[in-house]
Order: sequence, then C-alpha cells, then structure tokens
Amino acid sequence: MSLLTVKLVVTPLMVLVAWLAARRWGEAVGGWLVGLPLTSGPVAVFLALEQDPTFAAEAAAGSTAGVVAQAAFVAGYAAALASRGPVGALAAGTQGATLRFVRPHKRDAAAGPRRPKRAGEPESYCSSSGPSS
Repeated sequence: MSLLTVKLVVTPLMVLVAWLAARRWGEAVGGWLVGLPLTSGPVAVFLALEQDPTFAAEAAAGSTAGVVAQAAFVAGYAAALASRGPVGALAAGTQGATLRFVRPHKRDAAAGPRRPKRAGEPESYCSSSGPSS
C-alpha cells in the first residue's frame, strides 16, 4: 500500500472514530475527541517519512504551539464572557491567543533555525545564534 493511500485512509478514519464515539457515548465525548489534535499525529508521521525527522519535529512543535494558542483563546474568552459580553470576550480570547502564539514565534525566529547543517549549506542556515552578517 502506498503512502498516499495510507494518508487518504488514516485521517478520515480517525474522524470517523470520533464521530462514532459521539453517537455512542454522547456529545461531550465527541467534543473532547474532536477537540484533540487527532490529525496532527498522522501528519507528523507522514512528514517524517516524506521529508526528514527534523522537519517533522519542527512541524509538530508548531502544531503544539497552535493548540496552546487555541487553549489560551478559550480560557480568555470564557473568563471574560460574563463580565464583558461576547464582543469583549472575543477580544480577550484573541489577546490571549496572540500572547501565547505570536510572541514565542518571534523569539524563536530571531534565534534562527535549530537543525543540523546539511552538506553544502552555509553555516548561517543552521546556526542557533541567528543569521550571520
């Protein structure tokens, strides 16, 4: 079986399992399962097989940062909803997600890529101290 076939089967199958669990055990269980990053795991495996493990690790770290930002949005929204209303809660959630997602990425981008040097690459491409002048 080709990798493409596996890709086309595994991810929708995981969504189907979450849907069936929701029908069997209720909407709360379905919500928890759908809320989990069920498709991120297989995608990271596919990236590791197609690209390289370093690329897959960086993609998984980005996916995790996205989940953390989503959780920060939900926490900010829920905390502000009663006192500020829907529009204020939307602003609070957006602020929480921005602080958790955008700021760490700016710091990481300034540090430069964190991967080993590949053959033929200049040193500045793989330096953890940032680009050299």
